[in-house]
Amino acid sequence: MKRMRMLGCMLSLILSASMLNACGADGSSDSAETAELTQTTTAQITDTGTEAVQTATTAEQTAATSATTAVTVGYVSSGNPQYDTAYLTLDKFLRACTAGNRESVLAFSNARSIYDIAETHAGPGVRYRTRLDAAVETAMSCSSAQIGKGAEAAELMTQYNESLAELEKSLAAAASDPQKKAELSLISEIRKPIDALYVFPVTCQNAGGGAESVRYFVSCTEEQWSVDIGVLPFKLADDRTAALNLAASDARQFFIALGNSLTEMNGAGMKVSLADGLYYYSGKDYGWGFIPETVETEADIILTMNIRARQNFADSDKCDQLAFAVNNGICKAVAIQRGSETDPLTGSESYYFGCYPNVLSEDDFGKYFSIEDVLVHAMG
Repeated sequence: MKRMRMLGCMLSLILSASMLNACGADGSSDSAETAELTQTTTAQITDTGTEAVQTATTAEQTAATSATTAVTVGYVSSGNPQYDTAYLTLDKFLRACTAGNRESVLAFSNARSIYDIAETHAGPGVRYRTRLDAAVETAMSCSSAQIGKGAEAAELMTQYNESLAELEKSLAAAASDPQKKAELSLISEIRKPIDALYVFPVTCQNAGGGAESVRYFVSCTEEQWSVDIGVLPFKLADDRTAALNLAASDARQFFIALGNSLTEMNGAGMKVSLADGLYYYSGKDYGWGFIPETVETEADIILTMNIRARQNFADSDKCDQLAFAVNNGICKAVAIQRGSETDPLTGSESYYFGCYPNVLSEDDFGKYFSIEDVLVHAMG
């Protein structure tokens, strides 16, 4: 009887530990299904319930189990309760994806709550639901997946949370624009403060055998952990598109400014062919100085060209880098870099480049690492 009572105690402790998950050491999870926490998804694994069996077989192992992390078969705890919870939440989401279980995909992600919010927002809500549908279908097209080593995305979380205040200001400023107000009102309801954020690299394979590396975010909001497939990923994509469009617009404006400057100088009788060459500047240092009273030498021509171009392109100082090519006194191509984004997993930077007349597409993002290469692309 003593042995049976000891086994009963051990089982109670194990089940209690498996049901406790939260953003921090004192939080709690919203779903009993968290007790099934498992390792990496591979090759169309389905939920059987047997995967939730605990590995603890002694009182010492049970006592060592974290109160906020269920140690399960196949998964080795990192020692960080938040990381473990994020990892295992993603694992369950991916299992649902590979099993084709749409309801579980919605349950383990933030998609369900977004659908509910979008339902009450007419046109903007319909457009957002359409976009979310595509994200859900893309996730569910994965036939097998493997989760790599993730990392806390604290800096990105801070930037995101700070952006919420700017969003509210934009919403208030849009009071006189019903269409913009409707769009921003929807976004304001969907985007909630994040309390914890982790990013994981996931290798996904589709039914055709192709493999793709995907970044997945797992966030905790109001003590609820979920895979983020409709908030932060959409914001990052929109921010990137806006930044690349701005860089492309800057490049075109700079090309026009340089062209006009050289045309004006040529019309004034200056020997603009002396400016032939390749040029690289930082935006903050570009085009400063005074135009000489007599512009005759090569140095005078180049100085005058840059000062005039800066006057014609007011945003030159907002660009990190400027590059251009002049041939026979004519501007042939330009390239600019304005800002960058940091990979939350690796910390590496990818630059926002723009160029003209041979332009970059959004698909080119991350393929160029130097403005020299971008200028070559611009020249065709």
